Amino acid sequence: MTAYSDIPAANALYQEQQQVQAAIDYLNNEGAIVWMSISPPPPVAGISPMNQMTVSIALSPPNPAALVDQALVALQARADAINQELLALDVTDPPVTPPSHFR
Repeated sequence: MTAYSDIPAANALYQEQQQVQAAIDYLNNEGAIVWMSISPPPPVAGISPMNQMTVSIALSPPNPAALVDQALVALQARADAINQELLALDVTDPPVTPPSHFR
């Protein structure tokens, strides 16, 4: 049973799981990736790079099949990780994420 203090974390995971599943469903049904954010590389030898910010890029459909396939792999991995996090919080019946298929 989930501790009362863990309910906000479980609710946040459920919400994220719903978003991840929606993204998987969209991509499996000819949805498109229209926005991508790329973060700067990690600091080297503990020195944080200055003035480096995340870059956001608009993408125009159609997406390359390889991009969609890799997005589906990443989304499925996140869905699986969320289920593991819910189990760690003793949520007894986490949502089942159906496996994504590739085009």
